[in-house]
Amino acid sequence: QAWGYYDLGVAHEHGYGGAVQDRQIAWAYYRKAAELGSPEAQMTLASAYVKIQRWDAEEAMVMCAYRQGHGPAAYDLGIAAEGFKKFAAALEYYQAGTRFGHQRSAASLMLMFDTKQWSLLDKQDQNALKALEILPDPVRSERYEQISDALDINPDLRLTRLDQVLPLPPTELPPWQGIEDAFEDEPDGPPAY
Repeated sequence: QAWGYYDLGVAHEHGYGGAVQDRQIAWAYYRKAAELGSPEAQMTLASAYVKIQRWDAEEAMVMCAYRQGHGPAAYDLGIAAEGFKKFAAALEYYQAGTRFGHQRSAASLMLMFDTKQWSLLDKQDQNALKALEILPDPVRSERYEQISDALDINPDLRLTRLDQVLPLPPTELPPWQGIEDAFEDEPDGPPAY
């Protein structure tokens, strides 16, 4: 199990649970966990690659985690895209991160549509966002704030219906009954894991 290898990596990195504190052993477990598909291990390796400036390896690890529906990976990709002024990509990554249940992704979208935050952007960024039909939108901002607050309380929510109830512009907003519209109830029966 990938998560087991990841947990062993954490235990050896920090000396938890009686495990010998040994970074070499920890990184071997992280690598095995990443190979088996642990998004947490992939993000841990990505952080290590940043420290040694292996940008291609860092990006590959983050993309692997993202493709598995890992919210923190989507958020990191959104931050990077926004930093390079690739606003369309940033919005897509933040929306995906929100769908995956990542609170900070929802908060980033809340701020992108917030009237006050909009006024703080420089004119060039405002024009780039206008070209994407991204404008101050208090209603969207409020909806993302509600989602952000809900994810802060329950980070295990997965908002599978997000794109139907809170689509990115230029799509018009449908009626909103609350955050419950954005996720589907889990089916009855034993958990899928």
